[in-house]
Amino acid sequence: MGSKTTRFIALAIFFVGPLGIIAAQSTNIPAATPAATNSLSAPASPDLPKTDTATSLAWSSDISSALKQAESEKKMIVVYLSPDWDVSGKKMEAQTFANPDVQAQLKKAVLVKIDPGQSDDATTLATRLKVSTFPTIVVLNYKGAVVANITGFQDAASLTDILSYYGQLFQNT
Repeated sequence: MGSKTTRFIALAIFFVGPLGIIAAQSTNIPAATPAATNSLSAPASPDLPKTDTATSLAWSSDISSALKQAESEKKMIVVYLSPDWDVSGKKMEAQTFANPDVQAQLKKAVLVKIDPGQSDDATTLATRLKVSTFPTIVVLNYKGAVVANITGFQDAASLTDILSYYGQLFQNT
């Protein structure tokens, strides 16, 4: 077993349109690589703090507390909804939320992060907010009314512009 062997794992992504198959990708992975290093993220531990260490943003999972805080501070609430299995959500967390401009805008809001599949309460909240696509960001006013519903992956520039716009509205209240 001293020989260097590799497993070939093919990941094909097909975009079918008028031109047929447009793209495909394959990857060679060394056989000795543990499966855990190939996953999108490690399983969440209940002992970990709720601050995302990659972004230093303090996300809550309690919408009731967030509403109270937002009302007392007259801030908007940014609710980020994405299940653990959502690849676009993981990409947004790793890239978009790590951007300093996005972080600066998010720090002006009360943050709530929900995995809709994690509990009945989370599923109920996603249903109440009429979320059917992931990832989704819902901006609420401090009274809990939906101000904006932003669906799908957002790059840093787009999300910065959107959050800046809504942040300015709340600064004037």
